Amino acid sequence: MKTKHTTLYIATLLASLLMTSCTNDLPVDQNAEKDVLVMNGYIAADSTNNTIKLFLTGNQHPIDIKDAIVTINVNGEFKETAKTQTNTIFTPDGETTEPTNTYLIQTPVKAGDVVRIDAQTGDGKYHAWVEETVPQPMEAVEKVDTSTVTNPFSSDYTSYPKLTCFKITIKDRPNESNFYQLAIDEYLMYYLYSLQQDIFYAYPNTLTGYTGRNDAVLTDGNPSSGSEDDDGIISYTQSVENRYGVFDDARFANSSYTMTVYNNSCYYTRQPNYTIDAYIRLRSINETAFHYFKALNLYKSDNYDETLSGSMKFPSNVHDGTGIIVFSSEANKVIRLSNARLDEVKKQDGNYYGRANSVGILPKGK
Repeated sequence: MKTKHTTLYIATLLASLLMTSCTNDLPVDQNAEKDVLVMNGYIAADSTNNTIKLFLTGNQHPIDIKDAIVTINVNGEFKETAKTQTNTIFTPDGETTEPTNTYLIQTPVKAGDVVRIDAQTGDGKYHAWVEETVPQPMEAVEKVDTSTVTNPFSSDYTSYPKLTCFKITIKDRPNESNFYQLAIDEYLMYYLYSLQQDIFYAYPNTLTGYTGRNDAVLTDGNPSSGSEDDDGIISYTQSVENRYGVFDDARFANSSYTMTVYNNSCYYTRQPNYTIDAYIRLRSINETAFHYFKALNLYKSDNYDETLSGSMKFPSNVHDGTGIIVFSSEANKVIRLSNARLDEVKKQDGNYYGRANSVGILPKGK
C-alpha cells in the first residue's frame, strides 16, 4: 500500500494531441535538497507548441518560477528565447494578465537534432540546463487490426463484458537500442437530430487510454489477466501496471512485433450516434525519460511503500538542477473505428433541441 509522499504532482504539461492520459504527471520531488531549480517538460519533434515548466524546490511545496530566461539552441545555433505564458485575471476593475511558470517553445526540432535548453531565474541565482538528441522515430506502424472480444481481464474495465482488441504491428529501428511509448487517442463525434429544426448537431469528445496487461512487451515479460491469482505469490514486477505505456526493444530488436492492447471503444462503436477515429501513436523517447516513466509506474503502483522502500529518486536529465525533459518523435497510424449511422439517429425517439456546445450543424441527409 503506497504511503503519502511529499512529491507534488503538477498540472498537465502537454497539448491534447501530444499526450495520452498516461503521461501527463511529472512530479516535483520535495525530498530533494532545498532551492534546486526544476525543469519539467515535453519536446515533440516538429511541434511549434512545446512547453516546459519551472519550479524551485521549497520546504513544503515547489515555488513557481515566472521570471526566468529560457533559451533554446539547436545543433549549436541559438533559435529563440521561450515566451512566458500568461493567465487572464478578472477583477472588479477589469481584465489583467499575470505570468505563469510555463514557457512556450515554438522552434520546431527534427529527429537527430541536438537540442539544448537553458533556464536561468530572473535574478541570475539559479541556472539549469538540458541537452539531448531528439530520437529517430520508429521504423513503422505497419498495421492495426481491431476486433470486439470478451473481456479477458478480472480487474480492468470490469463493467464492460466486451472490449475492443487492438493488434498493432510495429517495426523496430535496426541496430540500435530504442525506447518507445504507446498512446491511443480516440476522437469521437456524437450526432443528435433536431426534429423541430430538421438538422443534425455534432458534439466532439476525446477518449484516451488502454490496458496492455497481457502483452509480453508492455509487461516486460510478465503478462497477466489482472487477477491476484496469476501466481501464488504476486510478482513484484507483474503487479506494477505500465500505465505510461513505455517499453524498449529488447524483446523484438531489429524486427517486427504485434502488440495487443484493449479498451472499451466497442461500447461507443455499437451506438449509431458516433463517428470515431483512433490515432495509434508510437513515440520514440530519450532513454532517461524511459527510466523516468518506469519509476513513475512503480511510484503510482500499490507495490510502492515509502516506509519500506525509502524515498524514491526519479531519474533526471537536467544538469545543475533536477526534473525531466522528454524528447520524442512519433510514428502513427489513423484508423476509422465507426461511422455514425445518421438514418438511425434520425429515427431515435424524442424531439431534440440543439445545445450551445455543439461544434457544427449538419443539414439533413449529410
